[in-house]
Amino acid sequence: MSQAKNPRTIAALAILHVVFRGRQLNRVLEHALDQANSENRGIITEVTYGVVRWFWLLEHELNQLLDRPVRRKDQDVLCLLCMGLYQ
Repeated sequence: MSQAKNPRTIAALAILHVVFRGRQLNRVLEHALDQANSENRGIITEVTYGVVRWFWLLEHELNQLLDRPVRRKDQDVLCLLCMGLYQ
C-alpha cells in the first residue's frame, strides 16, 4: 500500500472518475480503498456511494445556491462541493 491520502481527496477523485469519466463505481472504489487506511475506508465508501447516487440532485441543489454554475474545467471542485452538500 502506498502512502495514505486524505480520505476526502480519495473519495472526490473516485467520484470524478465515475461521474465524469464513465468508469465503473465498483472498480474505482476498489482502487480508491487500496490507497486508504483501514479506519478511513468506511467514510470513503459512504461518501463515494452517496454522492454518486445523488449526484444530479446535489448538483441541482448546489446550482440553486451558487451565483453561477461551476465551470466544466472545474469538475473536481464540483465533486468537492457536492461532497460537502451530501455530508
